[in-house]
Amino acid sequence: MRMPPVGSVLLALYVALPAQAFTQMPVPLGARVRVTDASLPTGQHSGVLRRIGPDTLVIDSLRFLRSSITRFELSAGSKSHWLVGMGIGLVAGGVAGAIAGAGICADSDEWSATSCAVLGGAVLGAAGMALGALIGTLVRSERWTQHPLEEVRIGVQPVAAGAFRFVVAVRF
Repeated sequence: MRMPPVGSVLLALYVALPAQAFTQMPVPLGARVRVTDASLPTGQHSGVLRRIGPDTLVIDSLRFLRSSITRFELSAGSKSHWLVGMGIGLVAGGVAGAIAGAGICADSDEWSATSCAVLGGAVLGAAGMALGALIGTLVRSERWTQHPLEEVRIGVQPVAAGAFRFVVAVRF
């Protein structure tokens, strides 16, 4: 009986296994993670990954059964919301400035209410945009990427002198 060439076996493994088996890096200890578990009062817990066991994960000082975790996420860092703040500030300042400008010039003979509304909207809109961007910079949120818990390992094992076999182990 003849063994198939190594290239054919590797090609078959590449096609049969999901793409994340080759691209997904292991989660390092000390990484910030978030788990979703129905047994938790809030449903989720985030913290620092302390230990990975065959059937449990330790996050901070809490132990979680891998079988009860429905979602496992890895922190991708935090981001600010300066652009959203800028937009909210522009709209809020522009509307407030337009209303105030129209009200101030309602009884004026030199300026029309429309001109004052446009000027007030532009001035307070610019000020609101700057203030909103500053506030949005201070508001930060954490980004999360989902990470599969199952592990796929591909290896080679010697079986006899000069012979070896490919091993694929999938753990859920």
